[in-house]
Amino acid sequence: MSDGASWSGSFAAHQNSNRKAVWQRFPPLVAGEEISPFVRAAVMAETTSLVCHWGSAGAGFINIDTTLALTRLPLGVGLGLIADHQRSRSGLSIGVATMFDRDGYIGTCAVTAIANARRQLNLGSQ
Repeated sequence: MSDGASWSGSFAAHQNSNRKAVWQRFPPLVAGEEISPFVRAAVMAETTSLVCHWGSAGAGFINIDTTLALTRLPLGVGLGLIADHQRSRSGLSIGVATMFDRDGYIGTCAVTAIANARRQLNLGSQ
């Protein structure tokens, strides 16, 4: 989802300069083993770079560090992540996003990244 556009699975519909949000349900990482709430949150935290760094030309940063701060473990199998802000200068970036489930706020994710303009990921052609 991006501001001004409804939820959809179309990457092309959301390649714009608007704020991004995602909602995901996670399958088991190991066949026959249920994924724990903490692992779901950790896996979702890796999406922070995408929601914070995806703009009208695609995703142009590579995350180098992700920090996840939780106030509680997620409930249920679905998790959401919405970009709060992103700032960059001289090829370095910091992005912050809010993680939530159907009951509300879970925590905050922060990502530091470096520019990768030569290998910009054009998600609009996906």
